[in-house]
Amino acid sequence: MRASEIHRIIAAVMEIMEKAKFEPKVNAELQEVKDTDHWKMMFAKQNTSLDELTSIKNELGKNFGITIRPKDKENVFISVEAPVQDFISLLQRKLGNGIQQTIFDENKEE
Repeated sequence: MRASEIHRIIAAVMEIMEKAKFEPKVNAELQEVKDTDHWKMMFAKQNTSLDELTSIKNELGKNFGITIRPKDKENVFISVEAPVQDFISLLQRKLGNGIQQTIFDENKEE
């Protein structure tokens, strides 16, 4: 898979997080889960709510798991994990909905 496709998948996940009013940090990355065909993304946040996590899960899809664990006294890690194909399907779903692929596509006539 090309780097640009990986970044589009990361952007698709981040857009879903933002839609749920979860403001992810810019440095999120897609990681392989050892000995599986899964990927995961981890986000640090000061706090979260069940409503926020439910909204994210509903947008991502049924095969995505969300795990919370403490990072330190003031923050938690929120991990989003799913089979590789489910992450790829986020990109396909996004492109299928007619959403612009990148800001560069919007300005390519300039």
